[in-house]
Amino acid sequence: MSEHKSLYIYSLSEAVRNNEKDLWRESYKENCDCARAIEKAIAENYRNNVLNDCAQPIIEKYGFNRVNWVLANTVLQNKEDGRFSEDNKRWARAFHIPREDVNWHFSVESHPGLTNLFIGQARNTWQGLGLFDRTHCVSEKDSETDYTNKVLILDPSVLKDDYKTPDDQLFLAKGGFGCHPNSRGRKVFGQFLKDGEETHFYREDFIGVIDEKHLPNWAAEKLNADKKLTVVMVEPHKAPYVTEINDELSALQKAVGGYIEVVGNGDGTLIICNEEGKLKGLEGNRRIHDGASIIAGTFFVVGEDGENFRSLTDSETVKYMERFAEPEDISQDEVKSDMGITFYSM
Repeated sequence: MSEHKSLYIYSLSEAVRNNEKDLWRESYKENCDCARAIEKAIAENYRNNVLNDCAQPIIEKYGFNRVNWVLANTVLQNKEDGRFSEDNKRWARAFHIPREDVNWHFSVESHPGLTNLFIGQARNTWQGLGLFDRTHCVSEKDSETDYTNKVLILDPSVLKDDYKTPDDQLFLAKGGFGCHPNSRGRKVFGQFLKDGEETHFYREDFIGVIDEKHLPNWAAEKLNADKKLTVVMVEPHKAPYVTEINDELSALQKAVGGYIEVVGNGDGTLIICNEEGKLKGLEGNRRIHDGASIIAGTFFVVGEDGENFRSLTDSETVKYMERFAEPEDISQDEVKSDMGITFYSM
């Protein structure tokens, strides 16, 4: 599919204010060319009271965004004309086309009844893409939703035609002022769920948060895989090893055999151990904090990311594999004598 010229969706006054008048002018000219191409296609394909399917070549030449824009503008310019269906009028009203005195220049001037049929063909082609829309979003008001760590649906109009697919619409938001509904900042940072490419969009580029029941299986599996934490696991009387744990409380508790205790290492990493390890008489494992304290039972080292856990980096993994490389012999008497040490729980 050929590269299409960008559609400029803002008014001429905004273009002047933002020093983008050339972009507006180029887009306006392309809109007019598109309208004339539609008129020609209708004239050449109307035979024996039938309009043959002729929308696809126009879409391929000008792109979905511009064809939809021109057709919606045509309906809005003729909103009182009963030859346009009510369904197409509702569809056109969803487009926020700035009111300009020159908009009639890119209104299709073919017979309204035939133009209405052409719109139906273009819309059917669009629907054939199987894209996500607002019906696939959670029901809560988008204006009140925090997007952080949620899977969002991109408005397909911000994607090039080659990427107008349901899979390419899914975006995992990671941060940015735009994640917060009441923030003045609008940028939302994150990554495409499909391939992990990191980029940013603006909050208004999203339709909303996808309802989990509409999440494709591949996406759900990828999200679950992304929730795994790379950690250094340390068991009593054994050499440490690198493994992965699901970033869920139940999995963390299972790894240490009970309620978790969090001990900071002061370097952006944490030790996760059994909160009741000493009370339960678990075996002494390793001494920490220059020997000032003893960990009883299995523990693991994980990265810290604010209020969340994260996977260890390669350098952190090497550091703690070396730090706990040698198993230690720690008697139960030593463990009991260390029970007066206070840990900070979470």
